[in-house]
Amino acid sequence: MKLYRSDFVVRDEIDHAQRAEWHALGGIAGDLSTRYTGSAPRGTVTQAGFLSVDGQLRLGLQRSVEVSLGVVNLFDQRPSGWTAAFQRQATIGLRAGLRGR
Repeated sequence: MKLYRSDFVVRDEIDHAQRAEWHALGGIAGDLSTRYTGSAPRGTVTQAGFLSVDGQLRLGLQRSVEVSLGVVNLFDQRPSGWTAAFQRQATIGLRAGLRGR
């Protein structure tokens, strides 16, 4: 598969995040993000640091219709001190736009 565009951006130094996005022939696109959060005190306990890997694939079906599949926290990292809200999550989406005349 030949990629025709690729971007790599480091967002900021505090969040320690990187994101790569690509678009391939046939209307397929995707992105992969990594985010590292270091350990930090939280009351009387210390939250452990962790690395989250998130990704998404998108397929354009028509000019204004797109289907997507994604995952948040791909490796299901659950360090001590973090809530269950950070467990692995899978997503599926359908996006449709309306075009005026």
